[in-house]
Amino acid sequence: VRASASARSRRLSQSLVVAEIALAFGLLAVSTVLIIQLRALSRISPGFDADHVLTFVLSVPGTIADNRDTRVPYQRRLIEALETISGVDVVGFANQLPLAGCCMSTTIYSEGRPADLSASQRTSLMAVSPGYVPAMRIPLRRGRLLTDHDLADDRLFVMLNEAAVRRYWGGDDPVNAFGRFNDPAGPRFQVVGVVDDVKNQSLGEPTGPEVYLLTPI
Repeated sequence: VRASASARSRRLSQSLVVAEIALAFGLLAVSTVLIIQLRALSRISPGFDADHVLTFVLSVPGTIADNRDTRVPYQRRLIEALETISGVDVVGFANQLPLAGCCMSTTIYSEGRPADLSASQRTSLMAVSPGYVPAMRIPLRRGRLLTDHDLADDRLFVMLNEAAVRRYWGGDDPVNAFGRFNDPAGPRFQVVGVVDDVKNQSLGEPTGPEVYLLTPI
């Protein structure tokens, strides 16, 4: 009986060793795949430079945020206060930070091109202050950036990302071209610049069309 029990014990030990080796190889395979994926993601440009960038989420009371006459002075005072901090080069606001998911969405139509009914696909609407793109070091590809002076004009100025240029202008230069929000007869805007695609969803997902609209500060 003792010999039979000893044999069963050896077989059990051998089975456990085989199981441990199989588990180790499985973990090694999973780790290898994860490392390869991480290396691939590390080579993807997010479209901005996060080095020495500090971000935070600001919650403004409704009594201030719901009224432009109180919201705009509040935001200006905050920007002025932040700009006085030693080491701060530029300050900007945005309705959504990169890699944090989408934001508001809209539909745009380019003037002078056939209206595409499929253009109702989601186009991210980025409401930003003039300092946002410089603060995030998002490369300007064509044209110029939005400035405070654009708010004093009756016209509506926007910037597009490269994906929006490909989608709505077929890759043609859209700078100084006009478009419409929501439908072919909607609010009219003029494109003043094109910026690089920013990964607003995740590094592994392609960037969709985005339009940058200036928010009063």
